[in-house]
Amino acid sequence: MAEKDYKDFDKLVKFLRDKKIPPAQALGILERALDTKTTGHRFHWKMTRFTLYIWARYEENKTMFLKPKIDTVRELVSQKKYKRLWAAYPTHKEFDHQKEVKNLAQLIAEPRQQIYFKEGNFKYEGTSKMMSQTLIDKLK
Repeated sequence: MAEKDYKDFDKLVKFLRDKKIPPAQALGILERALDTKTTGHRFHWKMTRFTLYIWARYEENKTMFLKPKIDTVRELVSQKKYKRLWAAYPTHKEFDHQKEVKNLAQLIAEPRQQIYFKEGNFKYEGTSKMMSQTLIDKLK
């Protein structure tokens, strides 16, 4: 590490002392902030929904007209494909259309979730070709 980097550590320690944040609490905050949780059925379900959403937006984009995001989400959640995939997850209880629409719309809009809308996470439907970041940014 360069000498400059160690000076940044000094700034960090001073900030934590000034704010009276104990080291264990600061470490916990950093761990939670950096933990992207890329395993497990909940993460897989989230990425499945994001993929279905991006595919739906891509189909809309072909017509040169992107609907409001909430309309896309409503139509997506109404599809048989979505309901079939939803039923495949064992932790789900009873399907509630309005609740699913609300949850997905909020998840897509959540700033912390934007890190998942990146090149390499989405392929064109039915192919192995990756979508470009420019296209993903336009669709999300």
